[in-house]
Amino acid sequence: MSNTDLKYPNVFVLGVPRAGTTSIHYALSSRGDMSVSSTKEPGYLHYCNGAIKSFNGPDDNIATIRKVQDYADYVSLFDWQSKFVVDVTPSYFSDREALCNIAEKCQSPKVIVILRDPVDRAFSHYSKFKSLGRETLPFLDALTKGSERVSAGWNYNWDYVQQSSYSSNLLFCRDKFGADNVHVVFYSDIVSDSAGELLSMLKFLGADTGDVHELDKTNLSGVYKSGFYKACFDFIDTYKYRVRKILPTTVLNRILPFFHKFKSNVTVKNESLSDADRKAAIAFFEEDIANLEKLVGRDLNAWKS
Repeated sequence: MSNTDLKYPNVFVLGVPRAGTTSIHYALSSRGDMSVSSTKEPGYLHYCNGAIKSFNGPDDNIATIRKVQDYADYVSLFDWQSKFVVDVTPSYFSDREALCNIAEKCQSPKVIVILRDPVDRAFSHYSKFKSLGRETLPFLDALTKGSERVSAGWNYNWDYVQQSSYSSNLLFCRDKFGADNVHVVFYSDIVSDSAGELLSMLKFLGADTGDVHELDKTNLSGVYKSGFYKACFDFIDTYKYRVRKILPTTVLNRILPFFHKFKSNVTVKNESLSDADRKAAIAFFEEDIANLEKLVGRDLNAWKS
């Protein structure tokens, strides 16, 4: 089968992890002219060349198994009669191979990139891994160990600094997809006016702009209020990807937002980042922030303090 015979999405929300992409996934899923994958973050374009990546960091094998690695499984996640077919996989943004796969296989896709204060994003990612029992180092130590961990065969998500460095990957996206096909959204703007930012995304896509409302908060960082809740959700996480293959997409799109809302209600927020640690962490990103300011034409001074 030639590449022109294969079906691929025409809209991608590429990143970044821990920047509200789960909320965007469910908001777009509710739109009548859109089909968003029934499996959140399918990640197939990481693996579509047949080379399944294996990693050896804590629970990395579980994270890899959860990604969709077969084309037939991937196309089954979407309703191909929809005007907009959407893959929301934030890990694509920092994977040049995945970006090249999208550019090669998809015809003029529209790309949405959501960017978050790099220190806040890194700390949120760190806190998520810590709450899952995967991360054991103090935050600043984990920042310095990222590239070493990846070089040792851990998943690239463990390099919190690289995952929070945006300018070169954004420039790469613009080169690959065309600047007019890349829409940059800032997480802080979603927090202050989520309905307005959702509307801007819909206008960028040329989608129906009716009935736009505030986004639900989902997939928040935190620790479970009790060991009972942790055990329950660990059990659900083990089997939910099998269940997603059985239930119709329409049913999943109705159930999953309530699942994530309940999950948020039984977690408590992680400890906050100290001012001293934040100041030390900013040093990892100063050059990239300056480059990004020039690239997007926006003052990002709030990220520097």
